[in-house]
This record gives sequence, structure tokens and C-alpha cells, in this order.
Amino acid sequence: MSSRGVFCSPLPSRQSLQVQPSITLRFVFEFVICLRASLKRKFPAMRPSFIVTALLALASTAVATFDQACPLLYALVPNAKKDKCICLLGLKTQPLKAGCTAVVKKGLLGIPYCESTCPSHPQPSGHYGKAKRNQPILGPDGTLQRCPSAMTACPIDSPPALNGDRATATISSNEPYECVDSSEDLYNCGGCSSTGLGVSCMDLPGVRGTSCTEGKCVIYSCMKGYTPSINDKGEQECIRKSPRRI
Repeated sequence: MSSRGVFCSPLPSRQSLQVQPSITLRFVFEFVICLRASLKRKFPAMRPSFIVTALLALASTAVATFDQACPLLYALVPNAKKDKCICLLGLKTQPLKAGCTAVVKKGLLGIPYCESTCPSHPQPSGHYGKAKRNQPILGPDGTLQRCPSAMTACPIDSPPALNGDRATATISSNEPYECVDSSEDLYNCGGCSSTGLGVSCMDLPGVRGTSCTEGKCVIYSCMKGYTPSINDKGEQECIRKSPRRI
């Protein structure tokens, strides 16, 4: 802005204002001083108190506009009671972005402003996937659980056998594990394959195409030299073909 030799710096980029808040404050106060001098030259009859009030309001809005806690174009400003921060665009208000918080503080000359805090990493979505390893959760009764109720905690490495039976082995507090759905997990079908309570359908001898359905391996095809069969337990398997007799 220029008026009779008075020149005001241009507005910094939005990116620089967000990354370095100090640029915002420095620019605003430099701009206020420059604009005040320009208005006094152009409108000498205007009351100084009115100019200062208007410019301070403008400065407060300028600082609040560039804030990551609000949607695009919305300004983070104190509400009418000065006890809560809101995102404002004209007469429309919007809530703060998910995970962001803001508090009302007093700046220079007692002018209230909002200071926000937002997480540096994206928030998790509502997508339900496999539970993270070694992340205990609280059950419905408030007790500490390793996995959701519909899943089973399986040790990643085979635990040592107790009295010769791997099925009785337990997972120690520092042992790595993963949460699986044993009713359909291809590598832990019917239970944890590492403890012997379940099987890995992919590791069955001669199996080529398979899936886990209701905790049982369903075989669709066998490797060359093998043929589908049913064992004594009623389970599907692939067995070697008998050599042809000449």
C-alpha cells in the first residue's frame, strides 16, 4: 500500500504464516503502523482513537484467519463472551477440526485471541483392520485385554512347550503377538498355529489353492502329483497319487 510516500509490505503467503506464526505478528503490527500513518495523511479529520480501534480489530482478525484448527477461509476467534474459541466466516460458524483444541488468551493491549493446538499426525479413520501388535485394549468390563473379543492373541514365534504340550503354553508380557480371527485367518485357522491349536492352511502338504472357513481349511486344488482326499477326522487334505501300475 502506498500513499504520499508511505509504503506497506505485501501480505505474506499463507504457508509462511502457518509455518512461522512470528511472521504473522510481525507483519500485522508493521502493517497497522504503516496503515495508520497512511490513513492520517489521507483522512486528517478522522479521530485517532477510531483509527486505532479499527486497525487493532483488523489485526486481530488477520492473526486469527491463518489457523490450522479451522476449515479453509474460517477465522479462529473468541466468541462473544470471550470464553471459547470458534471458527467464524461472516455469520457462519464451524466447529474446530477433529483433534484440535483452542484457548482464549490476552495479547498486547489486552486484546483477546485464540491459540490452537492440533495433532501433528493424521487421526485414524473409522476403518476396521487387523489390531496392532502388542497394543493391549480395555474390555467391556474394564479389564485389560490383548485383542478384541472376536479375535485371538497368537504368539508370533512358537512358545516353548510345557510338559510336552504346546497347546498349554502361555504368552509372556514381553512376547510379541498378533491378533487374528481364527475362523477365517489363512495362517491360524481354528486357532494359533504357533501353539498347535490351529493350522496354517497354506502349509498343508500338497495344497495349492485353499481358504479358511469357520475355522476349517477348505481345499480347492492340489499341487501336481497330489489329489484331494478326506482323512479320518473328516478334514480335507491333499495326498500323493499312487504310482500307476504297469
